[in-house]
Amino acid sequence: MKLTTRLAAIVPAIAALLVAFPSPAAANGLTFADPRGDTTHPADIVQVLVEHTDRIVVVVYHHNLTFRDAPARLRVAYDTGPRYAGPEFYLRLTYQSDEPPELRAAQGWGHLDSPPIATCQGERVRVMPGRDRTRISVPRSCFGNPQRVRVHVRLSLYIDDHRRADVAPAARTMGPWVNH
Repeated sequence: MKLTTRLAAIVPAIAALLVAFPSPAAANGLTFADPRGDTTHPADIVQVLVEHTDRIVVVVYHHNLTFRDAPARLRVAYDTGPRYAGPEFYLRLTYQSDEPPELRAAQGWGHLDSPPIATCQGERVRVMPGRDRTRISVPRSCFGNPQRVRVHVRLSLYIDDHRRADVAPAARTMGPWVNH
């Protein structure tokens, strides 16, 4: 069999495989892992799920979500495009508090201190200590309806003790892109 005949048979097979198994970035949801035991914090992040539909949902899976040594704050940074090197938005959740979660604008990693976005309504958080999960859900429209998004999650104590902070995937990095 000639080389061109073999290639003609192989190319459609490869194309069929690519359609059958799209890349993770082509999906509207994906999960990435974080190393277990990479912090002394009791609520160690072990996995993050991101879903990008009408809402952008982030589910943080913990090793031991306990409140004996309170996991004070969880911050989710959202990167929605090329405007900045790093996130364009972030949401901070304070555990065991009446403080509501609020989406805020960011201009990269160095600018994570801005007022809440007043036009964004509908941020939802569900903390499930018995299931070792924290679920954050924000309407996609609050982010300007991006075509793709990726996240960075940081768990820390009230005082900024970097030895006990846990980040996923790593410091000043984002997880994989998730398309709408």
